[in-house]
Amino acid sequence: FAEPAMNGNRCDHALSISPLLHGKGGGAVQGAQICWWPKGRTKSDAEGAMQLLDFLAAYCARMVRAQRLESMSHLSGQLQLMTQFLGELSSSPDAKTLAITVVNRAREAGECDRCALIVSRPGPKLQLEAISSVPSADPHSTTARTLVQLVEHARDTGLPALFRKASEKTEEKGDLSDYFYHSHMQEALVVGIRPPSGDLDGFLVLESARTNFFDQARHATAASLVTQAAVPLHTTLVREQIPMRGWLERIARWRRLPPAERKQWQRRRLWIPAAALLALALFPVRLQFTGEAKLL
Repeated sequence: FAEPAMNGNRCDHALSISPLLHGKGGGAVQGAQICWWPKGRTKSDAEGAMQLLDFLAAYCARMVRAQRLESMSHLSGQLQLMTQFLGELSSSPDAKTLAITVVNRAREAGECDRCALIVSRPGPKLQLEAISSVPSADPHSTTARTLVQLVEHARDTGLPALFRKASEKTEEKGDLSDYFYHSHMQEALVVGIRPPSGDLDGFLVLESARTNFFDQARHATAASLVTQAAVPLHTTLVREQIPMRGWLERIARWRRLPPAERKQWQRRRLWIPAAALLALALFPVRLQFTGEAKLL
């Protein structure tokens, strides 16, 4: 307690500070209560109120500590989620699996209601690749069409882009409001997925049915997610463009099989060369050395 112009108090009023202590023997300081008293109030006059403030400070200290522990627990959960996200990205064999991983983890990390991934393949066409909590997204559905329309508008206006529902719609208008009419969402955040060197490979769309949901912290979370997903998505899309990729992957999987399983695989497919030889033996064509073929 410091009276006016005493003990460092430069105010015209008396000043008191009650520390928020938690733990045995006083414990760690979690904060402080600062009170200004009416003019003319002395320390002896404020003793009863000071005891009440000290009593309340103990409860405030417990509340502050609980909030800090809750915040630390939330941060630890986010770090564990990001670690799982990175592990699943590195083990995704194709674009479809990777897209499902991205949208489900992004929905969980961003705490939003729905998340979608739009992929940009060679050419100007955008395609819906995955939606959270949906095993297989239909790229020709109304949801996909309105999402692609939203992403195209965001790409033209600048990224990241935040869209908010302006008013209730009772019918389609043929414009950007059709997205909110069909999705029943209030906000949508569109973030571009770009590798360190290259063009945009895709767009992450985070959707919320709550207003004023996407604050600065959730913007930062979305930016972190697309940064981690950029390189794996680019690598997967480049791999898709390799000619005869499917056959090459099958050959690589076959060569990685143990010798016993490889022999079993060969025995199960012996009928293929046998059928080819039988077809050649029965086909009524005689090949001449000149390279011509004549029917018998």
